[in-house]
Amino acid sequence: MPRLVDWLVEAGVAHRPLLIALNAEWSSGADGGWNPGPVREAIRRLTELPDMATWRESDAIGSKADPICCLLRHVLEDRPAVDAVELAEYALQRIAELSMEVQDSEVWSMPLLDEVGELHRKACLKARPDPVRLARRWKVLQKRWSFGVFDRFPTAYEEVLGAEGLNEWQRGENDPS
Repeated sequence: MPRLVDWLVEAGVAHRPLLIALNAEWSSGADGGWNPGPVREAIRRLTELPDMATWRESDAIGSKADPICCLLRHVLEDRPAVDAVELAEYALQRIAELSMEVQDSEVWSMPLLDEVGELHRKACLKARPDPVRLARRWKVLQKRWSFGVFDRFPTAYEEVLGAEGLNEWQRGENDPS
């Protein structure tokens, strides 16, 4: 076991995104409790726009953001699903914002958005958030960004939304704002 810890530390030093993710994983449950703050901060740090962001840096930017999915999977497996819902929505927004700032980002951002979107859907199935509020939040996301992950709503979420959430979604569809 000590050798594994040494390898992880060495890998984290060599690969900064891994170090950010490992630190968030450890910090979020360091005292035996649960604090989603370090995971949220890791998502923010992993999606920071670098000073130089052209198409040449696109792959590196995507690689930096990759650990987000692993962090969210661990939250969904081990922590309250409601936290996974909130963190996945935050990650979707951050990834979408980053993608819009970087040329040629579709190669890394689309698969990442799809994976985080699927984790969000699973978290919603588990947490059963308020369907009306979920429909409203998702409408904001869909209006702001035109990525495929946002277009799969409400079909992929019918079980979570029920009649009440679907009605709210349709009301939002007809809203002129």
